Amino acid sequence: MKLLQKILFISCFIFLFSITLINSSDMNQDLGRHIKIGEIIVKTFQIPQTNLFSYTNPDFPFINHHWLSEVIFYLLSQINLNSLLYLKVILVLSAFFILIKHSVNRSGIFPTIISILLFSPFFLDRSQIRPEIFGYLFFSFLLFLLLTYPKNKKYLFPIPLIMILWVNIHISFVFGLFIIGLLILKSLILYKKNFLKEKYFLLIVALSIFSVFLNPNGISGALYPFTIFSNYGYTIAENQNLLYLNGMTSNLWIKYFFILSPLVFISSIILLSRTKIIELIILIVFYLTTFIQIRHMPFFVLAVIPVFALSLKYIFEEILKKLSKDNKSILYLSLSGIFIFYTLFFVSGWFPKTFDINRNFGSVMTEDAKKGVEFLNKNKLEKNIFNNFDIGGYLIYSLYPQYKFFVDNRPEAYPADFLKNTYMNIHTDKNLRDKMFEKYNIKTIFFAHSDQTGWAESFIAEIYKDLNWKLIYADSSIIILSRKTQLPDIRNSNQYFRKVIGGENNYIKLFSLIKLYNLFEKFDLSQETFDKIARINPASCSVKKILVKTYQNPLYLYQSQELKNKYWYCF
Repeated sequence: MKLLQKILFISCFIFLFSITLINSSDMNQDLGRHIKIGEIIVKTFQIPQTNLFSYTNPDFPFINHHWLSEVIFYLLSQINLNSLLYLKVILVLSAFFILIKHSVNRSGIFPTIISILLFSPFFLDRSQIRPEIFGYLFFSFLLFLLLTYPKNKKYLFPIPLIMILWVNIHISFVFGLFIIGLLILKSLILYKKNFLKEKYFLLIVALSIFSVFLNPNGISGALYPFTIFSNYGYTIAENQNLLYLNGMTSNLWIKYFFILSPLVFISSIILLSRTKIIELIILIVFYLTTFIQIRHMPFFVLAVIPVFALSLKYIFEEILKKLSKDNKSILYLSLSGIFIFYTLFFVSGWFPKTFDINRNFGSVMTEDAKKGVEFLNKNKLEKNIFNNFDIGGYLIYSLYPQYKFFVDNRPEAYPADFLKNTYMNIHTDKNLRDKMFEKYNIKTIFFAHSDQTGWAESFIAEIYKDLNWKLIYADSSIIILSRKTQLPDIRNSNQYFRKVIGGENNYIKLFSLIKLYNLFEKFDLSQETFDKIARINPASCSVKKILVKTYQNPLYLYQSQELKNKYWYCF
């Protein structure tokens, strides 16, 4: 039996490893900027207190709430970029291990494993290398201390040190404060009138709360989780609620979240009936925080696994006790088989390629804009650069301090008025654009055309038609335009664009090219790109959906319905 238990745990962690070690495109988002800021801190022994990277708002004050993680990222990147990926794997698996071990001891192996099977896949929705990955480990350890208190009271002593690290690593330290608050509540429930006699506990709590003020920004840094949105002029997807995102995008994980919501509701009723108040609060709070902001999904996963397992224990405890040894063996083998199937399902590429999720097992670090940056450097394109929000972080990593930028992907580092009334409107208001381009002496446009905002698409379509700007570079990620250059204009060179199609074999990036060529009104090239996608990955659900749209003509209704019936999981 012990051998079967070991097989089950090994298969479980192999699966968790497979959904954690994922090819990373994080350099294209925030990671590059984090590394650059870490480099500045290490080389100057100073934490930047202003925007720094922008020529539009260089002196705007900025509270850096993750400076220590940036230092760690920079130092590890000096070994190689892949070391950051391995760091993420170690931190995430360690966080899982702490809570799984606790859950097995408290609720039993079968409820814990079922909880993992149901909820761990959510980690794929937010699998990036970000400062918050340290928070996963800190959160898991504090949650373990909360759920085992007062039995493991002697292990409370590291909490103040953890909070000092956490407040300087990521804004998610607020979840640490929440756990400390629940520790106080649990202690009050347990000790009632004798609560104030728990001097060791009270000392740890006092030191832990005081610890969050030990950051470069003092009180402002400690309160930043509650004030960050006071100057936040740009809406980003990770801060949106699930209902809004479900209406705007086709996100598999949001749909799965809603499918599992009834189970969370049933679990909360069971916990309430057993007067497990602390566990109930944990479940409800992290369900709601994730519902309100999708970015908190990993914390929800870590919180729900031990709590949901406990509710399963209450339901199936008597049944599991009556299981014979042979039936338990069958259950062990069956669950191990499910984990192996899950792992193969993902590692083989069937899952990401079918549902068009850019999450593939591996350790490759990609830089989508690298060729565009090399082109810019090689041709010494003139300053200043106008860029869009999404690509700002990578430009900081690859071009600062030689260049400064119009904007980058830190809403809190720019005046809200600038983002709302200047940055957003400059895409669609030509008069404002001409005025701002003249004001900032903008000579070059470096634009990530994967930007899905309506104003970005309008900008691409308009600037392409503006013959004052030469289109001098285009690939599956970036377009570059210049007002003053001897380089040839490629906007009428279909041969150039066909070469781009031929050189790109990542079908997800080819979808971006379809959108770009549609904005250029080069519909024949869009069709050629789609044809290549269909050849590379005919299993793609996006391909199936596009084909169904092409069959909207009444003459092809049979073909449309046949596709929907055959590939029902795509629709």
